This record gives sequence, C-alpha cells and structure tokens, in this order.
Amino acid sequence: MARGFGSKPMRKNPKRAALVLLGLFTLLAIFRRPLLFRLTRYFIARAAEQQNLSLNYEMSGSIFTNLRITKLTATPKESGPVEQLEIGSLRLSYSLWGLMRKGLPGFLKSAALADAMSVIDPSKSLPPAKKRKKQSIKFPALLPEKLSIENLNFASRQTGADLVIKGFNLLLDPERPGFLRARTVQLPPWKWSPGMARSRLTSAHEISSCQSCPASNHKDSAAR
Repeated sequence: MARGFGSKPMRKNPKRAALVLLGLFTLLAIFRRPLLFRLTRYFIARAAEQQNLSLNYEMSGSIFTNLRITKLTATPKESGPVEQLEIGSLRLSYSLWGLMRKGLPGFLKSAALADAMSVIDPSKSLPPAKKRKKQSIKFPALLPEKLSIENLNFASRQTGADLVIKGFNLLLDPERPGFLRARTVQLPPWKWSPGMARSRLTSAHEISSCQSCPASNHKDSAAR
C-alpha cells in the first residue's frame, strides 16, 4: 500500500513496547495472582523433574518485587546423587524495571538462603532414561547484587570419610563488609602417590627451565 505524501514511516520504539508489556503484566498480576503462582510452581516442578526429585514447599510474595519459598523438602523418586535436600527459607528480591533497563544483570537484586541441608552422593548417577532425555527448561545464570546464606549444612559421600560442612554462613553485600564462617568443616583424607609427586616435580622443573632460558631464545621465537 502506497503511503500518502508527507507521511512518516512507523518506527519501532523498544522502550514503549517494554512499558506496554510491563503494564499488561501488572494488570495480570493484580487480577490473576493465583494464576502466576501456578505458573511459577509449574516451572519449579519441571526443573525438579529433570533432577528426578519430588518437591513440597510453600510459596508467597508480592510477585512484583519478591518471591519467598519456605519449608521446601525434596524427595528422590529413584536412586540418584541427591539423598536429601531441605530449605527452611529462600527469599528472592528482583526488579522488573531493572530487567527492562539492563537485561538479566539488573534483574536479581538479592537472594537470602536460611536453614538448608543437602546430602549428595557423587558416585551415584541419574537413571539412564533421565540422562537421555533432553532438558526442556534451562534457567539462565543469575547473580544477585546481594547474597546472604545462613546455617547451610552440606555433606558429600566420599570413600573413607565424608566431606561435611556445618553452620556455613556467607554475606556478600556491596554496601558493607562481608564474611564467610563455618562452625564445622570436615575434609576427607588426602592421599599422595609417588606418581603425583613426580608430576609436580616435573612441572616445576619445566617452569624453572623456561624461566632460566636466555633472552635471545624468546626474541628468536617472537621473530618467528
């Protein structure tokens, strides 16, 4: 269709489109908040299914700025690497406006994890059917601006003795000094073998030999 004389071509405005989407999301959240909660539960359940886990938890929040998951318990459906997973509280604070302005780096503002327990056995693997099935849902890697971990307990089954961490606490905050503490850290025994010692000595000898090479060799190699 021919444009009339003096008419201007329509230009796309990404900022206006983002504002329209934000307005639609706001209306949907106001009138269909239970629907959004069901949608969030669906994606969480699908992610747990990929790890062969069945989840029970409680969810709350305002949808606009934060989401909180409490009393989470994961039960393995079959034998696998995860033996136990419990989370007392997980709170996420985010900004939809930051997502529109800066993308994913501006979305997640803070993450707070409290009273968590995880027990894994790396020697066990997922059933073959789970390995062959492609993961249909992949969550992007999101790093919060502020991270708080309180009373994290972790155990990894190892030969001889388990790797155990109890009472782990971590704070990463751009506005105040952070810290890293743990009440108990149990490391499995480390066994040295002659082969490992020889490889380390050989690597150290090669490095020292390279550092003692004449400068002319480096110039010749650079000229080549």
